Amino acid sequence: MLPAPLADYLGAMARGASCLPPPLLASLHGALRHLAARGALLAAARFIHFGSVPEYPAALAEVIGARLRPFYAQGGGAPPEGPLHALLWRGEGGEGGASGAGGAGGEGDLLLLNCGALCIDGAAAPPVSARRVARPHARRAAACVEMGAGCALRLSDGFHLCVGLACVAGVHGGADGGYALDLSPWPLPEGVCLDGRALSSSLASAQGEEGREEEERVLLVYSSTDSFKRAASLSALRYCGEPIEAWLRQRGLSPAELWSAAELRAEQQGLGIELWDARLFCVLPPLTPPSPAAAQLVAGYYAAPAAAGWAEQFRGAPRLSLAEVNARSSPQRRDATRQQLRRTAGAS
Repeated sequence: MLPAPLADYLGAMARGASCLPPPLLASLHGALRHLAARGALLAAARFIHFGSVPEYPAALAEVIGARLRPFYAQGGGAPPEGPLHALLWRGEGGEGGASGAGGAGGEGDLLLLNCGALCIDGAAAPPVSARRVARPHARRAAACVEMGAGCALRLSDGFHLCVGLACVAGVHGGADGGYALDLSPWPLPEGVCLDGRALSSSLASAQGEEGREEEERVLLVYSSTDSFKRAASLSALRYCGEPIEAWLRQRGLSPAELWSAAELRAEQQGLGIELWDARLFCVLPPLTPPSPAAAQLVAGYYAAPAAAGWAEQFRGAPRLSLAEVNARSSPQRRDATRQQLRRTAGAS
C-alpha cells in the first residue's frame, strides 16, 4: 500500500474498515511513505508470537499442533501435513510424560525436529523429522533440538534450545564415524542454548547474491536469561546466565578483548553498552576429522575451565559479534540444510 499517494492510501484504509481516524492515518502515511514497504497477503495465515527464547518451544508446539506449513516451503521442501502432529505428540518413554497421539504432551519433554544422527545423554538418536521424548525428571521446561546432527550432547533437566548444530558439524555422522563435535564431557547447565551458523564469506553471499562458498562456522553459546539489548552499564550485562564481569574474570579475560576502546568509553560516559557488539564468538577450527579442540573451545563458554589454556585459545581464534554473525548468515542456505535433514530423515 505504500508508497501510494495519501488519497489512495486513505481510501484503501477506509475500504478496509480501518478504525483509525484519518488524521492519524495521514500521520502514519507521512512517516512511512519514504520506505520501500511491501506486504504479502497469505491465505489461511496464523500469527504466532514468541518474544523470548524460553517461549520458542511452546510456539513451535502451536505450529505443529495446528499443522501449519511455512509459506515459503513448497514441493519437496515442504514438511508433510499430517504425520508430524502424531509423531511429535505420540512421544516416547512410557509413563511419566508421554501422552497419546494428539495430546498436549509433557511440558518438560525433549523435542527433536529435522535432525540427523545425534547422541543425546549417551543415547544415539537416529535421523528424525519430528519426535518427542519424555523426560520424567524435567522441571516443566521443554528442551528443543532443531537441525541437529553430528554432535553429542548432555542436557540438564531444565530448558535448552539447540538449533543449527548441523550447520556446524555437518548433516552426516554418527556412532560409527564418530561425532564431529562431542560436548558430552561437559553437560549443558540449565538454560544454556547453542546456535550453529555456517557463515558466508561476504555480506553479498549472506543476502543470496553471487559470492564464494561458506568457509567458516560458529557455534553461538548463550543463556535463555541473557539479553543482547543495550544495557545501562557493563555491570548490568549478563552472559551465559551470569554477570559478564564475573564471566570474564573466571576466564582471565577483560572487557577490552570484547569491545573497542570507543565502545568502552561510551559506556563510561553513561551511554550504555550492548552484548550485541561484543566479539564473543570464535570461528571454530575444522571439524573433519572430529576436533577435541573445537569441543573444548565451545565448552569453555559455559564450563570454565573446560581445558587448560582456554583463554589463549579464545584470544587466538578469529572472533565475531552477534551483529557480524547475523550479517554473514544465509537464511536460504540454512533452510537448504533443514530440507536436506528432512529428506534424510524421511529416507531412513
